[in-house]
Amino acid sequence: MDTCAVLGRGSSLIKYLDHYERMPKVYLVNDFNDELQRLGLDKFKEKKVVHIVGRGPNRLSKRAYKRLCMNKVVCNAFDSSNFQGNYPVKIKYLDEKMRKRGYPSIGMETVQSYMDKFDSYKDLIDFLKQEIKAGRLKEKHKSRRAWPTTSFVAIDYCLIKDNPKNLYLFGIDFYRTSYLTKDNAEYQDENWYKSKAMMGHLKYIVKEYRNVQFYSSYHLAWEFPNWNNI
Repeated sequence: MDTCAVLGRGSSLIKYLDHYERMPKVYLVNDFNDELQRLGLDKFKEKKVVHIVGRGPNRLSKRAYKRLCMNKVVCNAFDSSNFQGNYPVKIKYLDEKMRKRGYPSIGMETVQSYMDKFDSYKDLIDFLKQEIKAGRLKEKHKSRRAWPTTSFVAIDYCLIKDNPKNLYLFGIDFYRTSYLTKDNAEYQDENWYKSKAMMGHLKYIVKEYRNVQFYSSYHLAWEFPNWNNI
């Protein structure tokens, strides 16, 4: 797949309307019902649409699943013991390749505290494994992996599954703007560890996947050769 998109819910999602014809495959993250109404279901016609969901109540309407020809959702867990959800379509769990992505389940606030100390994703992971082995860090759930947010599960999943040449990111605003369809002012804090973890993880991804061109609807003054603001 040459071009894919991951759609979060931040206000910059509206830019999808200017670019939607470019990507044949899109990933929707979590509860996206209001966003689909705002953007219009017709803007997803003839596309392969994948719904990535977290552990909360994130189902789309039955009408949306039917109109978008989706017969399954992808959840951010590896088996049913780590996921509870009631969906009108099948539930697909993460495959084994995703166990090499994300972070050990030690708490994202702890992971984020080390991000500035390592230039690469691999170096950070190696360090965390050593700390766990030495007993200085403790995994909460050895069978799980952790990501800053479900949006980043979707990004990693897309890069592994589709190996795109171009990846568009819409509405992934790092909790620095309101959602497109509702206010989330209580979460808007660029110093929140989740916001910092999102930023740090995305930097790792952009540097790791040097052959992928990234296009972001949220403007970041990054000078990576494969990073583009739209």
